[in-house]
Amino acid sequence: MSNLAEILRQEIHRCGVMTWPRFMTLALDHPDHGFYQQRGRVGQSGDFYTSVSVGAMFGELLGFWLAEKLSSIHGKVQIIEAGANEGRMACDVLDWLCQNRSELYHRIEYVLLEPSLRRRQWQNETLAQHQSKVRWLSDWTEIPPRSVRGVVLSNELLDAFPVEVWRWNCSTQQWHEFGITLKEESLTWAPLTSTGCIPRELEALTSALGSFLPQSYQRELNPQAISWWREASLRLEEGWLLTFDYGGSEEEFWAPDRPNGTLRGFRKHQTASVLEAESGDVDLTASVNFTSIQATGEAQGLVTEFYDRQQLFLVNILTAWLATGLNLSPTQTRSLSTLTRPEFLGTKFKAILQYRRPRERSLEL
Repeated sequence: MSNLAEILRQEIHRCGVMTWPRFMTLALDHPDHGFYQQRGRVGQSGDFYTSVSVGAMFGELLGFWLAEKLSSIHGKVQIIEAGANEGRMACDVLDWLCQNRSELYHRIEYVLLEPSLRRRQWQNETLAQHQSKVRWLSDWTEIPPRSVRGVVLSNELLDAFPVEVWRWNCSTQQWHEFGITLKEESLTWAPLTSTGCIPRELEALTSALGSFLPQSYQRELNPQAISWWREASLRLEEGWLLTFDYGGSEEEFWAPDRPNGTLRGFRKHQTASVLEAESGDVDLTASVNFTSIQATGEAQGLVTEFYDRQQLFLVNILTAWLATGLNLSPTQTRSLSTLTRPEFLGTKFKAILQYRRPRERSLEL
């Protein structure tokens, strides 16, 4: 039994039923044994691929896009990235800007939102050549509201926030939140003690489809992702909020082929039981509800500029890239194919981009 498994089981013995967000938090982010506290989890030799692990092309395209966007903002600008893992995307972006847009490069402050000291060390090593441009903060509380002029971005961050797991009971016509308990020393699902408070998203789903939902139909809710997007929106004074992730619109989560929800585990590029995450070597993830994310930003005054497949977002950048006379090397061409082709990453991932215009300044009389 792993150290993480022993920690989880001891806590379950104390509480009876552990909430799934608590289980997922410990499995992924325990400071010593969590999945994301172990280096080398991403890429061919790891457990899953991201657009960043395909090669530098993803960061180079973002560097070009950032240059086009940030050129409209005068003075010092910020790029804030969260969920940077080992810092590879930040390095690719800064490399490209340093080599191709030196004037903008010197105006940029690159901020990494990173609570983990271990991951900060990895990022510091990766970004050694850009030390003067980078600083680290732990979370949004260290950034004042409406103080960011620039871009806030992330890649595969929202899907990793701990989710709540809810299941439908046909006989009682009610939703029950589920957590993890022990049965004969084996992990198993169990309902939590009901609080009588059902999330609004589920009330709406019940009103629309309650009579059609099968027994134990499962939905995951991600309040932490929504909270993170809200906090990011509140910090933006002028600029853009961008993320890439897999997921879909609210209606897609109602699909008949998703009675068991979207919560899943990955180990060595293969699906794994989510309960095996007690070992500390299984990634846990759930698809992002982009309808909720979009509505959250718009409620804070942001305007949605783009929401669609990653493929289309990157092709739009590429079109502008080629129009400036920049060419692609054979390596860049191969990477671009993986990033945009439907059978690879092109349609599995979505991009959402929102922005806030600067507040109008009163004219001096």
